[in-house]
Amino acid sequence: MTRINAKEIFTESILELIKKKSLQEITVTNIVEHSGLSRQSFYVHYRDKYDLVNQIYDDDINRAINDLQSFKIYIDIFIEVILEGMYDKLPFYVKALEYTGQNALMHHMKDVAYQTHAEIVLPHMNNKMPQQKIPYCLNYHANCAIITTIDWVINNTYVPPREVASMIVESIPRLMKPCYSFSKYC
Repeated sequence: MTRINAKEIFTESILELIKKKSLQEITVTNIVEHSGLSRQSFYVHYRDKYDLVNQIYDDDINRAINDLQSFKIYIDIFIEVILEGMYDKLPFYVKALEYTGQNALMHHMKDVAYQTHAEIVLPHMNNKMPQQKIPYCLNYHANCAIITTIDWVINNTYVPPREVASMIVESIPRLMKPCYSFSKYC
């Protein structure tokens, strides 16, 4: 892999380090020493190691979006592509999700899921649902999607990403389903 910039170098470093240690055992000093870059360079890009972990997740989601850009984004395929990206880095995600404290990846994943679904749903909800119910539906689905994803990653049940995506899609609240586009396979 050709390293192009500091962010990629720090990403490579934590991906290598997490193969040998838990996320809790890895320090910023470890990441900096492994990368060969300066501590100052690390803090130019990240607040802490958890920010780096969250950025790796965000990059995987952005890659999924870019991969689907030329197609109409179907929610089931979008979720499947995200899960396939996570599956490709499964050892990293297993260890990253073991940590459940402050700034944990699982909290970031839920925030991203909530925001992503809100961007899809809110433009379509004009008078279709009482305004006070919308945040509850979004929160319910974001939690269902992330808990299902975390369970799949942590328990390593070898369920294919397509099946997990299907389970997540099936958990979309009835009032939200009309807001999404689904592939012909759904």
